[in-house]
Amino acid sequence: MSSNQPQEPEAIRVGTVVASFIAHAALFLRRHLDLLFADAQETLRRLAVAFALFLASLVLGGIALVLILTTVVLALSRVLPAWLASLVVMAGSLVLALIVALIGRRLLRRGLLPRTVETLREDRRWLDEQLRSRKR
Repeated sequence: MSSNQPQEPEAIRVGTVVASFIAHAALFLRRHLDLLFADAQETLRRLAVAFALFLASLVLGGIALVLILTTVVLALSRVLPAWLASLVVMAGSLVLALIVALIGRRLLRRGLLPRTVETLREDRRWLDEQLRSRKR
């Protein structure tokens, strides 16, 4: 066969199908990578907020510890209502620290990369449906 002869239509169609498949696969991967990066960026932002909230709970816990010590000192040094005021402030600080810690924990419990995982599940369901329909 000479290289000047035109290719058979069958070979052209196979080449077109393969090229189309590669282009679609590349687009599919690019879109999933874009989603992965967007999801990762959002997750990192959420983790940063959760870290800041936990840090705030540590600071508030430190304040509560100082207030506990102040309360003990005041209670031991005098038997006056001043210690009761310190005790109320300390209890309020502990409640606030607990609330902040629970909010941070809730943020961390959310799944990582939720949109990417959901999209991959949808793609798997679609592929399963395609494979089932081909077997019929």
